[in-house]
Amino acid sequence: MSYRIHLSRFRYFIKANDATIIKIAPKLESMNEEFTVNYDYDEFIGYSQEFEKSPRYLDNLCMKPLTSGPRETTTAIVDGCMCMPDRGGLKRVCVLPKDHTGSCSKDYSSIFKKNNTTTKKLISKINLAIFSTPGESKEYVYKNRASRLFGIVLAGYEEEKIRVTTEKKACAIPLKEVSTPVLLAQAYVDWMTYIVNIRGIDEYLDTTYAHYSAIRSLLSEHKEYMKMQFSNRTLFTDDGYAMCVVTRHELSVSDVADPLRNNRANPHNTDLQLGHNFPRTEQFVTIRGGNLLPMTRRGNLIIGERVFTEDVWMEELRGIVSNF
Repeated sequence: MSYRIHLSRFRYFIKANDATIIKIAPKLESMNEEFTVNYDYDEFIGYSQEFEKSPRYLDNLCMKPLTSGPRETTTAIVDGCMCMPDRGGLKRVCVLPKDHTGSCSKDYSSIFKKNNTTTKKLISKINLAIFSTPGESKEYVYKNRASRLFGIVLAGYEEEKIRVTTEKKACAIPLKEVSTPVLLAQAYVDWMTYIVNIRGIDEYLDTTYAHYSAIRSLLSEHKEYMKMQFSNRTLFTDDGYAMCVVTRHELSVSDVADPLRNNRANPHNTDLQLGHNFPRTEQFVTIRGGNLLPMTRRGNLIIGERVFTEDVWMEELRGIVSNF
């Protein structure tokens, strides 16, 4: 007999408008039977749709669809796998303040000064962190640095069906790295709120940009909103600057973009990384507003897969220190 296991039906349940996560143990019967494992994406999609309804972002961002998005691709190479449905033709949305004048924009790149080595690297680092999946050098199935809106999405169990280590298919992106156009806009605004609050960033901002004042006003208000969302934690220094929320290291521009250093070849413990409150998972979308946090490379290693707003990771650290 064969059973289909709906993997998204257990392990985690999350309240969409709450920083609460409940772990649920799986209940499997007939463990001696032969199981056919397929992934059910319905709950993941359902959570995404709920998160998209956040009034904070819908009421303050333009959100008009743009023409920018990943290129269409064929699904022939993933025949036999269950892919996430309805992913074709996704386009970015405008992240400018609602009722803005002039043309729409997919990001705030124009807020930075042009023809500057540091700002070029800043823009690249910001956009890669939010809009692209992480590096995947072997590319057996998952693509390297693909758009989080890419059309073919596979859960881990589905990826294993077509993984062959002698062949680079580079045909899909991991479920735990995907997002939607609206959720990417949310995530981008959150991330830029941290970026514009880095000490020394004003040196690299173009105050003559047409939307500069409107964007700064939006991000200033959003900073206060985010502080309320994470009311049991500290997101900024006493002076209001961005910091690693785990180590409390105050971030500098060089932690994000150092034009004199290759961050991959010569990483520093203070390098800024994309941190998460709820860690990446295949049960619900994590690349969204209200879930991203600035963490240094060291801070990310310390917290691991723990939930930032829960006390478990701090209790673990206290337990370690108490032994010395």
